[in-house]
Amino acid sequence: MSIASEAAPLPDSPSIDATSEPPPAVGVRTLASSVQLRVGTNRSNGTHWAGFTDPFSKTSSVVVASVMEIDGNNNPVKGAAPIRVMNLIPGNGRIDVMVAVDWDSALSWRIEFVICN
Repeated sequence: MSIASEAAPLPDSPSIDATSEPPPAVGVRTLASSVQLRVGTNRSNGTHWAGFTDPFSKTSSVVVASVMEIDGNNNPVKGAAPIRVMNLIPGNGRIDVMVAVDWDSALSWRIEFVICN
């Protein structure tokens, strides 16, 4: 099986004056004036909402989350259970997150948030 390597020609680009301000881009914004890393822990199984108090969170925050299984010393472990973030809602002073722990019994897990304001 071969894959065609011929690329479509690029459209002619208008000349760019390096001294002028660039036009505003649609869908692009300055990501953050501040970035915070926050960590929360929980112990559960199944799918449920968990709430974490965070003084830096706002309804306008951009929040990214990563969840992992942890051992008794709060260290990440490579367990057999699938654990994932299903939904996340930043609020004023709070982050609500739906986490799914696909295991028959409760497991300890840690969630890390990167909060951009």
